[in-house]
Amino acid sequence: MEDHTNPSPSQVRNSIVTISLDGSAKIVSLASGHDFYSYPTYTSNKLAYVAWDHPNMPWDETFLYVLDLDDTHGEQLLPIGEPRLVHGGPGVSVYAPQWYKSKLYFLSNVSGWYNLQEDDFDTTETRALLPKNADFTDASCGWILGIKCFAILQNGTLVAKYSNKTTGAAKVVLINLLSKHVVREVEMPVPSISHLTACGESVYFLGGSTKNPVGVWYWERPEDPSCTPVEVYSTLRVDNLSELQSFFSEPKLMKFPSTEGVGYAYGYYYPPNNMSPSLPDTFKPPLLVKAHGGPTSCTSTTFKLNIQFWTSRGFAVLDVDYGGSTGYGKEYMQSLKGQWGVVDVADVCSGATYCADEALVKREWLCIDGGSAGGYTTLAALAFKNVFKAGASLYGVGDLSALAEETHKFESRYLDGLIEPYPGPLYDERCPIKHTENFDCPVILLQGDEDCVVPPNQAETMFEVLGAKGLTTALVMYKGEQHGFRKAANIRHALLSEYVFFCKIFGIEPLSIGDFPGVSLGERIEV
Repeated sequence: MEDHTNPSPSQVRNSIVTISLDGSAKIVSLASGHDFYSYPTYTSNKLAYVAWDHPNMPWDETFLYVLDLDDTHGEQLLPIGEPRLVHGGPGVSVYAPQWYKSKLYFLSNVSGWYNLQEDDFDTTETRALLPKNADFTDASCGWILGIKCFAILQNGTLVAKYSNKTTGAAKVVLINLLSKHVVREVEMPVPSISHLTACGESVYFLGGSTKNPVGVWYWERPEDPSCTPVEVYSTLRVDNLSELQSFFSEPKLMKFPSTEGVGYAYGYYYPPNNMSPSLPDTFKPPLLVKAHGGPTSCTSTTFKLNIQFWTSRGFAVLDVDYGGSTGYGKEYMQSLKGQWGVVDVADVCSGATYCADEALVKREWLCIDGGSAGGYTTLAALAFKNVFKAGASLYGVGDLSALAEETHKFESRYLDGLIEPYPGPLYDERCPIKHTENFDCPVILLQGDEDCVVPPNQAETMFEVLGAKGLTTALVMYKGEQHGFRKAANIRHALLSEYVFFCKIFGIEPLSIGDFPGVSLGERIEV
C-alpha cells in the first residue's frame, strides 16, 4: 500500500498490508518501515517480500525477508515476530522470489550476475542453483512491480531464460527442483523472452525477434522435447509483414573502445538496407546513434520499427548500451555510478567515431537522438563534445536540478547514485541547459505539453537560447502528450520530423515521407 496523505516524495509511506474481504475492508499492516516493498509472495503461513531504502534503487541494494503469519483469526492474517532476513544487503540486489515446497527461489546478483538462488527454510541455507556468467533477469526488473523472470510448474520444473549480452548467448533452461538437475537447455524460436508465467505444467511468455513483433507464446510440457512453443497472439498485425521483412536490417553486436567507464562499451549496429546499386563503392551512409532511456536500462534487438524506419531510408543506426546498462554484469552496470553525463556521453561518442574509423559511415554525417534520460545523454553529448553534426532530443532532461526537485518518490533519490547527493556542484557542471554556449550544431526538440517529468519549459528555454545563438533548430510541441508519446499520429509525426530535419542538415533528399508537410527550421510548431 502507498499512502499519499502527505504527497511530498519524502513523506509518502509504503507498506505491505492485508485487506479483509468480508465487507469491512479492515486493513492490517504486515510490513512497514522501509521506503519500498515489492514481490509479496505467500505460501503456508509465510510471506516473502523484497524491501529497500533511499537513496538506493532496487538494482543497487535490496533485502529479501520471510515473515511468519498467524491464520487463526478467521480470514485475517497477523504477523508473528520479526521477519527473517534471507538474502541481500550492501551491494546486493534481489528480485522475484517464488515458493515451491517450503523452499524459496529468487534472483540475486551477489556473484556479479543475476543468478537463480534457492533458500531452504528448514536449514536456512542459500545456494546458487545454476551459477553462470549470465543474467536471468531483464531490464524491466526493478522498474515494474511483479515482473516474472522464471516460472515454476506444478511438477517442480523451473523454467528460466538467461543471457549474456557480451556474447549474445541466450537460452531457456529447465531445472528439476527435486533432483536439482538440468533437464535440458533449449534454443528458442524467438531470442527475446520475458514474463515467464506458469500454467499447470505449461508456460506462457512474451517472445519476439528482430523481424517478428513481440507476441504471447504458449509452451505445453516444456520438458518434453516433442513439444515446441507456439505463438497464440501477436501484439502487431501486419498483413504484408513477410514482404517487409526483406527490407529489415539485421543488427550486429559491436564492442568498441571508450575513454571512460570500464574502457569499452557495446552497441548494436544496423547497416542501411536500401543502398542503391548505382551508388559508388566509396559511398558511406549517415549514422544515427541512439541513446536508450533509464539510464540504468538497456536496449534490445527485438522488433523495432523505429530503427527499421531509418535503415530502410539509407541511414545506419548504432543503438548503444553505454556503461550502466543491464545485461553485461554488475561491474559494467555500476560503471555509471556517479558518472551520468560522463560515461554515457563518452560511450555514445566513442561508438560514433569507431563506426567512422572503421569506414562504415560518413564522419560528416553523424547524428544522435534519445528520449528522456537518453535525451539528456544526447543534449550532454552536444554540449560537452564535438562529435555529432546534429541531434534530436525527445522529451529529454535538460535541467538536472529540476529533475531532482520535481519527481515522484521512486526516482526522488535516483540522481544521488547517478551524480551525487542533491544539491551539489555537479548538477550545474553536467547540466546542458546551463551550458548552451557550448552548442554549435543543429538540434530539434520534440516535447509533450503535459510532460510532468521533464516540464515543457526546459525544451522552450533550449529552443530560445539555441535560436538566439543563430543555430539551426526547431521545436515541435505535441498537445496532450506527456513523458513519451502515446498517440500513433504523434509518434509518426515525431519520427518524420526528426528524419526530415537530419536530411535538411545533411543535404539529403528525404525518402517515403508521404503527405508529411515537413519541418520549418527556426520555428516552434504545435501539433
